Amino acid sequence: MLALLWAITWSVVGAAIGVYQYVAGWPIAVLKLPGFASPFIAVVLSYAFGGAKGGAISGALFALVLSIAEGKQSAANLSFGRSAVWGLLGAVLVPVTMLGVTLVRFPFLLSDIPLSLFLVYWFFLAVLGAGCALLTVWLARRGINRDVPGAAA
Repeated sequence: MLALLWAITWSVVGAAIGVYQYVAGWPIAVLKLPGFASPFIAVVLSYAFGGAKGGAISGALFALVLSIAEGKQSAANLSFGRSAVWGLLGAVLVPVTMLGVTLVRFPFLLSDIPLSLFLVYWFFLAVLGAGCALLTVWLARRGINRDVPGAAA
């Protein structure tokens, strides 16, 4: 369920980035849509689907890290600070690992790309991951605090 929540959130962010990319004049679309679809739709959907995939993976990693680190503790009982840290880790774990693997296998491949570009990207992912984690805890607390009519006592 967490992976789905994160996928939806990240797809919205991805779509917004796709709109920006199209308007800025960098329309890179990975999707091959039918001829009647506009390039704008192709770019926005490409980024939305990419964001959804990243969000689903990061949300699943967040859930995994949360279950390992916090044991049987409910997400609703987790402090906002700790959830933000676990969300940050869930969001940046895969991209940092993939960059490390790429640098070990192909050290020359990324030599023209400044490290600062990766740091900005990771910072953006960290903020997004921490935000989704905080949203997760907030929703969990809201669900527990809500009285359900007709529920057994």
